Amino acid sequence: MNIIESTKELGKNIQNDELYIKLQMLERACEEDEEIQNLLGELNLKRLAVHNEAQKEERDEDKIVALTEEHQKILDALLANEKMKEYNATKDEFDKMVKYMNGIISGCADGNDPDGYDDDYENSTCGSCSSGGCAGCSGCR
Repeated sequence: MNIIESTKELGKNIQNDELYIKLQMLERACEEDEEIQNLLGELNLKRLAVHNEAQKEERDEDKIVALTEEHQKILDALLANEKMKEYNATKDEFDKMVKYMNGIISGCADGNDPDGYDDDYENSTCGSCSSGGCAGCSGCR
């Protein structure tokens, strides 16, 4: 198996991972949720209204402030939605895993030992971090 085939195999493994599957299910649930979709629509319209007002030659700063506040209220309502909370938390966890995976690949391309990386990306130490943990490392995490 060459390196490209191995990478494709990794891609298949990512798509079969429980976290990826959960993220996809949550994304579909959000797409099918009428409340979420309505809030997203309102959010986009409010964002457009703020943009349009800000682009005017004689813009109304008070109106921009009011529109921005309305935009924030809609965003707060969207982020308070339980499905969105679960989606965002899962997305953050998935992104953290992918970032760690990218760090492993980059580290190995730089000559690091692949076995020097922990399987537990949440509490990992890749072996190349001087602090002994990856929390402060900009390379792996």
